[in-house]
Amino acid sequence: MPTSLRQQFASLRRRRKMLQREAAEAVGVNPSMMSHFESGRNQLSPDKMETLAAALNARVMLVPLEDVDGVSGDPDIEEIVSLLRSRSDRLPPEVRRAIRVMVETVTGG
Repeated sequence: MPTSLRQQFASLRRRRKMLQREAAEAVGVNPSMMSHFESGRNQLSPDKMETLAAALNARVMLVPLEDVDGVSGDPDIEEIVSLLRSRSDRLPPEVRRAIRVMVETVTGG
């Protein structure tokens, strides 16, 4: 089972029988950028990830930073946590609350 976010996107894209080119068009990037995202050589912005998820009939869920400290070893998770920590003060309170509710729903906490 794919563990990183980009692996999950790539796996779901293949299951949906969507070409990288089609995914790139849906997101508004060139096909090489989509290829680089799936291979880990590049990142997509959160907005573009949401657009890709919608094109794949899926959702992206975030985890509150305080609930992630026990999750380590996955470089993608660590990268996401680092990015969120560096920008969490810029997130509106309603976004922080929504993230917390999503995590509580997923974790049962």
